[in-house]
Amino acid sequence: MQSKTLISIIFLFVLTACENITQKDFFDKVVYSEYHDKYSGIIVNKSIDEGNHSRRIVELKHNVFGVNKRDFTFQSLEFFDFLKVGDTLVKDSKSVKVEIKRMELDTVIYLDFGNLKDHEIYRRENSYLVEEVNQ
Repeated sequence: MQSKTLISIIFLFVLTACENITQKDFFDKVVYSEYHDKYSGIIVNKSIDEGNHSRRIVELKHNVFGVNKRDFTFQSLEFFDFLKVGDTLVKDSKSVKVEIKRMELDTVIYLDFGNLKDHEIYRRENSYLVEEVNQ
């Protein structure tokens, strides 16, 4: 009986350790992708796609490239709620800063990845986030 309990505990420990590594890798992949992405345009539509795991979608209209859908699912709900139709968004490559311009406000917000599990822990360890926020 003791060996079954010991094996169960070891199995749970290994499973938990693997999940943490996998979650960190996923976090790092999302940050890497956002860090290297570049976009700009005026928000023409903002929606939550209920049919696709409640993804937070913003449609940006660019004068040259047309309408581009951006997925802000991994950002906090506060970030998504802050954005308004009519805002201009500008995000450069190799950055996690988003410039938001509207009639009564111009501001810079750092992408927070607040909708990812354990983001508080992983953001301190992610080189792309540590460099940018500490500048």
